[in-house]
Amino acid sequence: MRSSAKSRSTLNLLDSLEPSRNALLFYDNNKTLEKFLFDYVKTGLQKGETVLYWAGIRTAEEAEKRMSSYGIDCDHYKRNGMLHFTSYDDMFLVDGRLDLMNCHRNLFNMLKTIHNGNNMRLATESNWWLLADVFENALDAEATHEMIPNNMSVVCSYNIANLMKYVSIYHLAKLMELHNDTLLVTKGSVMLPLEFYSYLGKCILDALEDSFDYITIMRKKHSRFISEVLSELQMRIGSHMIELERNIEEKLMCTLKLD
Repeated sequence: MRSSAKSRSTLNLLDSLEPSRNALLFYDNNKTLEKFLFDYVKTGLQKGETVLYWAGIRTAEEAEKRMSSYGIDCDHYKRNGMLHFTSYDDMFLVDGRLDLMNCHRNLFNMLKTIHNGNNMRLATESNWWLLADVFENALDAEATHEMIPNNMSVVCSYNIANLMKYVSIYHLAKLMELHNDTLLVTKGSVMLPLEFYSYLGKCILDALEDSFDYITIMRKKHSRFISEVLSELQMRIGSHMIELERNIEEKLMCTLKLD
């Protein structure tokens, strides 16, 4: 499937995301983020769904301005109670300190004010976790998707170039495992659900064949969770894990054409 066709398929998958499902979107620039995340918002509004938007890479006011430029009548939908903007700072911070429970309180208080019975969408600029230098807490937050109401779908979005610079391959795998679907759109590649996760597994196998004698761990463990395999590798090869991760990162960066 050609890249343009896969991009359309990615848009379609996000647009048609069913309530109770969550998707992870990897992107490499803010223009790509807006194209896919704003389209997810726009389609939901057109379907009569209520949309919550959490700004993280900019303020809520800046996000609303960019969304209006995209062609969404934010004023209209806000007046009708269908579009709600907030920020990660407001959702997760209390007196400047991270408080995951505060997010749950804020979310459910917000939902109490929405009584239209519609399906809902939650669109998030999740790269806030990296910008705020609290990414490991992001994994704790992402693990609580089951607390999201059944009539709500969720799209979380991370800049893959930032992730590659600041987190480990283990964290990258774990992030994917905490979502129903992973979609990737960069200037070098477009990957649909399972493709990027499978490709990450292949990169690990290739790196093991190049450098280590532990390839049997990957082939015999028979686990669908790459993070578990990486944890076992860490215990077995210790400091050599740094070299392994560097090899994997180089392969990923080359494929995705990340700077």
